[in-house]
Amino acid sequence: MAVPVAFWGRILGKLVVTHEQTITVGLANKAIGFFSHRVFLTWPQSKKFFREDKTQVVGLPLRSEIFAVRKDHPLLCPPLSCWPVVYITGGNQGSHTFNLCVWEILDKLLARTVVVHQTGSNSIYRDYQQALGIKESLNPGKSSRYFVYDYVDEKDIGAVFFRANVVVSRAGASTVFELAALGKPAVLVPIPWSSRNEQGRNAEILEKAGLAQIIKQSDLTSSLLYQAIINVINHPEQYKISDDSIICNNSDAAERFVESFISLMVSR
Repeated sequence: MAVPVAFWGRILGKLVVTHEQTITVGLANKAIGFFSHRVFLTWPQSKKFFREDKTQVVGLPLRSEIFAVRKDHPLLCPPLSCWPVVYITGGNQGSHTFNLCVWEILDKLLARTVVVHQTGSNSIYRDYQQALGIKESLNPGKSSRYFVYDYVDEKDIGAVFFRANVVVSRAGASTVFELAALGKPAVLVPIPWSSRNEQGRNAEILEKAGLAQIIKQSDLTSSLLYQAIINVINHPEQYKISDDSIICNNSDAAERFVESFISLMVSR
């Protein structure tokens, strides 16, 4: 639906801009870019899909909550403040595949780490309810180190990211850019059916930058996931953004987007 809007906006003499979040670009976004006066990009690698004089790399506007750390969060307070933290998230909807793997290795993980587990709230699998039941069945020590969320909201996400030693996640555009901006080591399992292997390409950016290990979903097992998590925790020095990283590591994308947009409007 956006292509006709961009087309008629241009025909009617309106200022047309677009923002491309992903590395790979589909036909619809290429068409929108053709009609746009300016194409804002998250990744410099996307420049090749558009006319170069139209493009500007601004990054991806990030939610401010990921930088806001609630000092009274349990993860920052004794006795949990001295434990390494694993944050496992399948995105807003959660990942049943992740959840099953996590429960198979949960006992081993809790023997060495605090686990923050975002299950999603899928009404078919009811993983959130199952995770709460598992938490109740654990002994008090391990139960206190197992944090279960259907969705990690804005009051908690800053502290969770701040304390996370490793993030286990899919590889959507927003997730990958947040991890890059925060410099958080990750174990990424890209969704294999994403359009144009978008998530795979996103994950490769973090891998090349030194921040991530990729596990193909076809290869995913609970034992492999456990090994990957423990490897990151035991060898954090191996998961640092290099100085010559291709990551545009910043937190001011929204401000630069707005400044550039206003500049375009003034210059017309």
